[in-house]
Amino acid sequence: AELVTKICEKIGLGNQFHVYVCLSMFPEGEPSSPYVQQQLYWQFLTLEMMYVRITQALNRTGMKKKATDYLSILSLANREAREQTKIAEPDPALAGLGPQAKNLYLRRRLPILINSNLLIVDDHVALISSGSINQRTMDGARDTALGICVFDSSKKVTRSSMPRGEVYGHRMLVFAEHLGGSSLSGGKYDETVLNQPASSECINHIRNAAESNWSIFIAEDEPKNMEGHLILYPIKVNPITGKLSTLGPQFDHFIDCPPDAKVLGAQNSSIPKYIA
Repeated sequence: AELVTKICEKIGLGNQFHVYVCLSMFPEGEPSSPYVQQQLYWQFLTLEMMYVRITQALNRTGMKKKATDYLSILSLANREAREQTKIAEPDPALAGLGPQAKNLYLRRRLPILINSNLLIVDDHVALISSGSINQRTMDGARDTALGICVFDSSKKVTRSSMPRGEVYGHRMLVFAEHLGGSSLSGGKYDETVLNQPASSECINHIRNAAESNWSIFIAEDEPKNMEGHLILYPIKVNPITGKLSTLGPQFDHFIDCPPDAKVLGAQNSSIPKYIA
């Protein structure tokens, strides 16, 4: 709620602003299990609430923009090409594997579980914590976690410039890691674009890189290497209402998972509505 409130505030002021959120494809555990499905359903409701509120804020101001111009939901995954010497011959690693494990091995595509917590604001403040960045952990009296907050006191945000200190450097390293490159090695890392993360050029650059990796991730032909790990989270935002849906019938459930591993989750009557 805090993120979307800040986005709506910036829309009302006419400020250029963008939030990038990187989520695990699904929580830890079997994605078709009732408990993971319930978590995914709550996540779906939260994300939809955010996009609907942003769309409503845009409608109030009459701005000809979309909610995705202010909020990007992304994920991390990995896919690697097989060694050339193993493509044309039986692979002994397949012996003894069950059907699902064999499928995963052959497809060579795996979501990356995002288990760390990182928040970077305006290249000025960074929070790195073992606990979740939510009310329960940040309250200080409920969960126990260890974290650090980095504040570039000598580098201030102004109307005409952004900080270029240690927090900025860390954010650029994170982008380099996820986009598969650096200023030295290329890839989809373009420092001249990425140093202005709220610009339309940077938003489109990130989105195009994620779409390219997503295409590689879901392809049914021979696996090939992705450039970095950043992919789209498999949801679609209605530009008129902000409501969410899946990318299509074939993506109603997570790829390589059973049909009841639904991307938008499902309610389960045996699980309490209020847990924490």
